[in-house]
Amino acid sequence: MTLQQFFPLFRAGWALRQPKRVFHFKNHVKLSTVSPVNAFGAPSRMSSTAKTNKVPILVLGAGFVARPCIEYLLRHPSNHITVAATNLEEAERILAKLPKDLKERTTATTVDASNHSELQSLVVEHELAISLIPYVFHPSVIKACIAGKVNMVSTSYISPKMSALHDRAREVGITVLNEIGFDPGYDHLLALRIVDQVHARGGQVLGFESYCGGLPAPECSDNFLGYKFSWSAAGVLMALGNGARWLEDGNMKTIGGGADLMNIAKEIDCGLKGMVFEGYPNRDSTGYRERYGIPEAKTVIRGTLRYRGFSILMGAYARLGMLDGSTKIDATNWLQALRMLVGTTSDASREQVIEGCLRMSGLQDKQDQQRFIESLDWLGMLSEATPFGKGSLRDEFCVLLMRHMQYSPAERDMTILQHRFDVSYPKEDKRSVITCRSLAFAHPDAHAKAPGAYMAMEKMVGLPCGIAAQMVLDGRIQSGLGVVAPLDKGMIDSLLDELEKNGIISKDEEREIVD
Repeated sequence: MTLQQFFPLFRAGWALRQPKRVFHFKNHVKLSTVSPVNAFGAPSRMSSTAKTNKVPILVLGAGFVARPCIEYLLRHPSNHITVAATNLEEAERILAKLPKDLKERTTATTVDASNHSELQSLVVEHELAISLIPYVFHPSVIKACIAGKVNMVSTSYISPKMSALHDRAREVGITVLNEIGFDPGYDHLLALRIVDQVHARGGQVLGFESYCGGLPAPECSDNFLGYKFSWSAAGVLMALGNGARWLEDGNMKTIGGGADLMNIAKEIDCGLKGMVFEGYPNRDSTGYRERYGIPEAKTVIRGTLRYRGFSILMGAYARLGMLDGSTKIDATNWLQALRMLVGTTSDASREQVIEGCLRMSGLQDKQDQQRFIESLDWLGMLSEATPFGKGSLRDEFCVLLMRHMQYSPAERDMTILQHRFDVSYPKEDKRSVITCRSLAFAHPDAHAKAPGAYMAMEKMVGLPCGIAAQMVLDGRIQSGLGVVAPLDKGMIDSLLDELEKNGIISKDEEREIVD
């Protein structure tokens, strides 16, 4: 995957120019003036900390989830944070509304994450690096952290390339803690807490189903998909194009992406009678039987939650080709593009184009067909006035979704997570179902970017990351673990305690099954 494909996915995170820094702290001593230097010609981070009594932390990325992470870390008066973003303006923007006393402990800078020497020289100046840039850059960040013996935290899944650096990270005595956002992250913590409780009671987890989603709050779910984007739509559409694997009643299940994945979406009861959800499997769930220590489980599914109706409409778009990231159409407007896509003549009427779209959509229900047509019209796809660019079908579809489906000021989002455990207690001759739910809504002042006021997804990803980073700095999560996820019981309990203190909570219910 090329860098160009990732630029639209994130509003911030890396730069294509040489560093330029603006320092906000009073009496700041630039690290480049501190001696001695390390083996890479960069200042020794231990020497700089000793001379300034500061704990320098690097945050790579100034995108959607960075602010809660940064603000949490700034609660600790010894922490001084450098934010490295796409450009100086991005980094300064995320720091702009900090109170003056906090801003004085921050630095705005830029870095080219694809330039290893530049990245490394920046990383080694810090006690800890937090990588909130696209996951393809994480291996480079880890290598820089290994070179400088700097601990690291990220919210991303551990990729094979990251995992391959585990032994090297352990050898130099650093911890690279990943998967500590919302999903992945908070979902791990809640799941493993329940698993541990069940096993401690002599029970077995026979089934585990987990569904998670970031959605508009009900009053804001006012478009055809019942969905809105906090950042680029490209990541969502790319995820929909991926297939899935899971374990169900002892059988391995596999499904392709796109329309096939949307076809198997099913209603999910989350115990909220005013909201109706559907869910579909996400990626490969099969490894979680081992990761969560539940070899006895016959069903293991981790999935994505959406409002009911999303899958029918998105499946129709998938059949129309809107998830295709490679096909390009030589058209100047959307109606012209659809004429070519459905195989009509260049002067085909709007009605003929609609007929072709319906044919390709595979929809049979009249109401679904009508909703599909109305959504095409609402997005401007049936108009010659809507421009069609030079990108792939997916790229151009993303442009439309971002134009019509972003949060407006005063709108709020929500996050919802539900774990369901089918549990057996052989010694007690009992069966039960345990549900663990977490529901969060945006703060009313989130769009004003007031300190402490966040969108739900922003908080649920950024705050766990910040908390984990501070625990690494404090030694509550030890160094030398290598490339890991938060799967250790001691780590889990400490993280959950701190999250609860900061308003991230869940509710558990256990219901006995009576034959």
